Amino acid sequence: MTDYAALLGEPLPIWGIFGFALESLDRERAVLTCEVRPELMHSGVLHGGVLTTLIDSVCAVAALAQTLPAGNVTTTNLNVMFLKAVTGGTLRAEGICVKPGRQVLTCEAHVYCVRPDQPDELVGMGTSQLVRVPHARTGA
Repeated sequence: MTDYAALLGEPLPIWGIFGFALESLDRERAVLTCEVRPELMHSGVLHGGVLTTLIDSVCAVAALAQTLPAGNVTTTNLNVMFLKAVTGGTLRAEGICVKPGRQVLTCEAHVYCVRPDQPDELVGMGTSQLVRVPHARTGA
């Protein structure tokens, strides 16, 4: 069994700023979580850039499960839909690669707000296209 989290390596520094954590990763699905904290909010609502970065990140991780260890990916297109204002709780982002093409991978993400004693609530969705980037060759 492949350990996709080990192939992923160290998380990006921006994940630490926002508090993103890799919950699970396999070839079929990536899951990231994020606690909603006051410093991520504006006027009592989660800043849209946090949700956008979470969607971009979970799509990229889902795509990486299709490309590692042979190469990396970079986002070329990102579409985000904000479905409901987030005022607290934990965000759980689920990403899948719906079309792992030879050069371009297409991914989608759903973000849920998770609160105790309440059903999970869909608060955002997104799609992403990422291009494969081969690892640099070493040697002459």
